Amino acid sequence: MNSRNPSSLLQRAISIGVNETNTSEFNNRLRVLNIFTWTCILFCTPYYLTMFLLNNYESALLFCVVQLLFSVSLVCNYNHYYRVGKFLTLISTNYSVLALSFTYGHDSGFFLYYFTSPLIIYSFFHFYQFRQTILGILLYLSSYTIVEYAHFRGIQPLVLLNQETLIILYYLNVVMAFAFLIVLTSSFSKFQNDIAFEVQIKNVELEKNQKELEKLLNEKNTLLSETHHRVKNNLAVISGLFDLQLMYDNDPHLKEVLSNAKNRIKSMSLIHESLYHESNVSKINLKNYIETLVKEVAKTHVSKASANLIFSLEEIHLDLSQAIPCGLIINEVISNCFKHAFDTTSNPTISISIRQREKIELSIKDNGKGFETECAQNQNSLGITLVEAFTKQLDGQFSYKSFDGTEFSLIFDTLT
Repeated sequence: MNSRNPSSLLQRAISIGVNETNTSEFNNRLRVLNIFTWTCILFCTPYYLTMFLLNNYESALLFCVVQLLFSVSLVCNYNHYYRVGKFLTLISTNYSVLALSFTYGHDSGFFLYYFTSPLIIYSFFHFYQFRQTILGILLYLSSYTIVEYAHFRGIQPLVLLNQETLIILYYLNVVMAFAFLIVLTSSFSKFQNDIAFEVQIKNVELEKNQKELEKLLNEKNTLLSETHHRVKNNLAVISGLFDLQLMYDNDPHLKEVLSNAKNRIKSMSLIHESLYHESNVSKINLKNYIETLVKEVAKTHVSKASANLIFSLEEIHLDLSQAIPCGLIINEVISNCFKHAFDTTSNPTISISIRQREKIELSIKDNGKGFETECAQNQNSLGITLVEAFTKQLDGQFSYKSFDGTEFSLIFDTLT
């Protein structure tokens, strides 16, 4: 039943060549092209009748050839040869008007169809198809110029008609060109409205998707923030257990081991605590973290030495996978400064600097007694082993220098 519905047949006729793999805008322009081509085919019918009434069968054959060219264009669109179909339509329109103008002369009024050419061009081509647009306009202008030049030079038409027939033909062309212009205008207007409507629908969908993404992002950030908070609390519980063990155990060596382990846990806990309070739960502010971490380490060693802390820190943000090993390295080095550097120093000072050039450069320097560099790097201690392991995890390099104290340097790349 639907296949016999006139509106269904009309939709099928103007949707020749429309393919779901094409963009909606391309399909809309293709429909406009089909409407234009069908219009050209149908508009030849009144000329048939006129030529038959005038017993001019040769001219009727000419209009038959024009219809055939437009029909070939539809066949090209049906087989997805879109460029060929568009080219044939432009050529057929242009040179059929040119041929008719030379056949019946300027007074026949066929040149009036050239005034619809700008609308034809802008219906067929997108604004970014600048080259095709210019070539199409030049094609029509050159043909119209030829018609006007022939009229100016007084070139006689191929078919001489009497004045009465020319007047009939002229008024027929005026009416048909005007009707043709109305059809083109309505098609082009509908095309623009369809595009605007589709853009509006897509904007609504984009806004909806954006809101959903923002909602999901907020939920993700909330979940990550709560995860960091719970991890921090769990680490705090472990640290508290170490404190209890320290209270009930008097073994100095065990107390040192537990204190070191507690500081390492604290360095990780501070990272999760920082991320819990940050709006960006995937990046940590290294400047704030280092200041807090060093001060916390200093508190645990306040009985041994009270050092002057000097910070020179740039704003650098690291993700969790780099912040944790970096924090553990800083904890080991700072702890080592308090344990071994200031036995004979009257005004202990620790300088911590970090900056980012091509790589991140971390420096920790004290004014303590210093040590033999080769001996320090070759000693088999847990601290040095951890520094080496975490530096390898950062894919970086570290070094010690002993001159007016000890300086530790670490260089590593940030993750892209």
